[in-house]
Amino acid sequence: MMAAISSARSGHSVTLIEKNDTLGNKLLLTGNGRCNLTNRCNPSELIQHIATNGKFLIKAFKAFSNLDTIEFFHEIGLQTKTESNNRVYPLSDHSKDVAMALLREMKKAGVQFYQGEAKDIIVKDSVAIGVELKDGKNRLGDRIILATGGKSYPLTGSTGDGYRMARRIGHTIMPLRPALVPMEIHHHRKSNWMGLSIADAGLTLYNPQKEKQYTTINDLLFTHYGISGPAVLNTSSHCYENLEGYSIEIDLKPTLSEQDLDQELISRIRENPKRNIANIFYDLLPKRLLGDFLLDLGIPMDSISGDVPRELRSLLIHRIKHLTFPIVRLRSFREAMVTGGGVMVKEINPSTMESKLFQGLFFTGEVIDVDAYTGGFNLQIAFSTGFLAGKED
Repeated sequence: MMAAISSARSGHSVTLIEKNDTLGNKLLLTGNGRCNLTNRCNPSELIQHIATNGKFLIKAFKAFSNLDTIEFFHEIGLQTKTESNNRVYPLSDHSKDVAMALLREMKKAGVQFYQGEAKDIIVKDSVAIGVELKDGKNRLGDRIILATGGKSYPLTGSTGDGYRMARRIGHTIMPLRPALVPMEIHHHRKSNWMGLSIADAGLTLYNPQKEKQYTTINDLLFTHYGISGPAVLNTSSHCYENLEGYSIEIDLKPTLSEQDLDQELISRIRENPKRNIANIFYDLLPKRLLGDFLLDLGIPMDSISGDVPRELRSLLIHRIKHLTFPIVRLRSFREAMVTGGGVMVKEINPSTMESKLFQGLFFTGEVIDVDAYTGGFNLQIAFSTGFLAGKED
């Protein structure tokens, strides 16, 4: 939709081909139905929030930044608000209002809507000249913009069509993988911990060689299969096909060192030496976690805090700071917010989003091998690349 608006505003006659009955189906799901449409960070910081091929997006973000996105929506009648971590939402808290604003602007710009499913890109002498539809009809044009999204949330129509079309004409598709997706872990207390939410947990991803691959501090949620929440979703963007030997280390108190945590406990024990160990931890750890940690170490919940040996206290602190699980697998594309992988960025001109292999063919958004962390950055990629692909004369 952004590519169509940008192209129409540049004076082109634009037809948007859509296989669904309605436009913006996936947009309606974003931000839990509220649509986190961008992030109001400093534009210079956008690249820091891109997990894959951030440098490729520098020119797209310069051409149409996050602040440009906010201004654009204000111009077309959508008011926004900024919440924690600079996340931008429609003032109404309804993602459908974002989709409707884009639809209104498309109509105002004269974009034509054609319901049909694209099958292939038509190329002649290394020039893209049209699209072949599944009903056997062809739609010809001077420029073709491939804005088909990825493979995540396939029920919205996002089924990887763009990758197949690009591959068939000769573009390289980097391996596809679910990104911003929950993880399944080896964890023998999944049922007991299910539903536990930890604010600002530290998360570190280790490869089989025990080297750090990624680290973050964000919210975490224990589930019936493993872990989820923003910390996990962002970490998943650094996981690739073979996860054998990979592990996750959770730091339940990342703002405190082991020594600081020990000193805090010692101080509390000195103040209340007869209080039981569970009460000493009353505001430091959820009871279900603490209870299982104490059980593993053979410490009864009602143990007098002053009687707990220093060695056991050190082991308890180490567990709090280094809770480690092997990763079994990522959840599927059905639960992934975005798709990792896609059309190789080396085959796309970053200044225009035009294919380097086929004149007149442009790529936008998730179909490209770029993906970002949570917080509105993936939609910003879509808006920036769509704007750039559409405006190119």
